[in-house]
Amino acid sequence: MLRASARIAVVAMLALAAALPPPAGAASSPAPDDAVGELNAWRAAVGVGPVVHDELLSRGCRKHAQYVGLNPTHRLHRETASVAGYTEAGDRAARSSVLAFPRDPGYGISAWEPAPYHRMALLDPRLVATGYWNEFGLTCMNVNAVDFGLRTPALTAYTYPVAGQRDVGTTFWCQEVPNPCDVARRSNARAPTGTNISVQFNGPWLRIDSVLVAAASLASSGRPPVDMTVQSAGTRLRGGIVLIPHRPLRAGRSYVASATGVVSATADDGTPSEHPFALSWDFSTPGVEPAASLKVLVERVTATRVHLRLDLQSTEAREARISLLHKGAALMRVTRQISGPTQRISLPRPNRRVTTVAVLLRGSPTQVGVAARLATDIKAVKAPAGAVVAWG
Repeated sequence: MLRASARIAVVAMLALAAALPPPAGAASSPAPDDAVGELNAWRAAVGVGPVVHDELLSRGCRKHAQYVGLNPTHRLHRETASVAGYTEAGDRAARSSVLAFPRDPGYGISAWEPAPYHRMALLDPRLVATGYWNEFGLTCMNVNAVDFGLRTPALTAYTYPVAGQRDVGTTFWCQEVPNPCDVARRSNARAPTGTNISVQFNGPWLRIDSVLVAAASLASSGRPPVDMTVQSAGTRLRGGIVLIPHRPLRAGRSYVASATGVVSATADDGTPSEHPFALSWDFSTPGVEPAASLKVLVERVTATRVHLRLDLQSTEAREARISLLHKGAALMRVTRQISGPTQRISLPRPNRRVTTVAVLLRGSPTQVGVAARLATDIKAVKAPAGAVVAWG
């Protein structure tokens, strides 16, 4: 009888805890509309379209924040139904959002900027709506409202840092769960890495199945390439890639990042296709004087032509020397006046095999050189399909 009474008492206590109102708290700081506006400014700088604020998604994030307020040790992408404060809406938000536990309650979405997996979710080119809430030590932003019909006419690459970005941080302190630093093949697994660099893609297909990287590099002028690991597999990358420098970058330097490879995709009717990419762009760490900046993309190569896209960040037109090379030997050099923000140039393709296209800006205090391997010279090896700041 005593045991039965004890069981009834425990059940009653659990029911009472579940019925208690959530702890009192202030409104989200920043407000959801402001956070979504901040995200849209970030997305615009990267080149992807805006998202809309869905109040229903924000309410779900608020419910999950209240749950965390009652259960501060429950830092998971789910809620436990038997625990006080559980709601279905909060559980859905936990499972479909990026989460952060910043020390500064007004930190906003900047908590996710250094963390590549969370950054790539927020900058997904096909993300169309989100909700947001920041309260009780939790920041929550939804990243699952994706529209697979939101496409670009051809392969398009979005980089972060963006081309010409200044004052890029030098160090990633590995405060992300799961931790991309665990992927990096480096000697000191406890040390921070350099800023993680991400590339995301969009195109006319239904989905990206895999990205095969043929080559990638990160280098500062006149210095050896940075040791780094390239990650190109896993659903957290959303069809993109991450370059992980093994050591922090140096302040006061301009860096050129480049990557070549093949995006394998599937159309709406199930037809597979492969899309070679060749991409180079520059950015600088704190202490570098502003200069013209350039991103070069080899958009298309035919039997007779090489088609380039040049994205120039400069207040005036610049003279560009464009070189087509074979293993470092120049096959053709032309000089063109280019102006921003975007200009497309088509050049005749020499009879000999072209391995590199290099573009050098003139008329700038510091010349910016970038290079990208031609897409047709990448072997289209088909990869198998499917092959504490930020949290989960």
